[in-house]
Amino acid sequence: MPADLPPDVPPDRPSDELDWFGNRLGPREGGARPPVPCPLCGSPFTDQADLAVHVAADHDVRLRPGRAPRARHLQAWWRSLGFLPLWFVLPLTGLLAALVFTLVRPVDTWLAVYAAVLASLPLVLALSQRVFGPGRR
Repeated sequence: MPADLPPDVPPDRPSDELDWFGNRLGPREGGARPPVPCPLCGSPFTDQADLAVHVAADHDVRLRPGRAPRARHLQAWWRSLGFLPLWFVLPLTGLLAALVFTLVRPVDTWLAVYAAVLASLPLVLALSQRVFGPGRR
């Protein structure tokens, strides 16, 4: 056994998979990844590309990344509204409402008022997410 390895480390492990104190490194720290078995036959693989080639060639199955359902996209969008700062949302809403009112007023004054109220929807959504969103209770 080499002299630079601690006595509790097996000699077949290379020294570059150990930290300064002799602890094994995990995959996130640069250590070796443990083999993952093929879900269909159990053959071990350490590389995702090798597993994809094996599954496509031997089992006639193509691995494609799944797409998140649209409900998750909507939930992620709803959660992201809580990160909009109010110093951005308030002036944006005021400018948008004023612009809509100015453009629609020549047609009809009350229509312009209703359109300006609808233009305040970004503020309503941002504030309602802050009040009723997850983690705010």
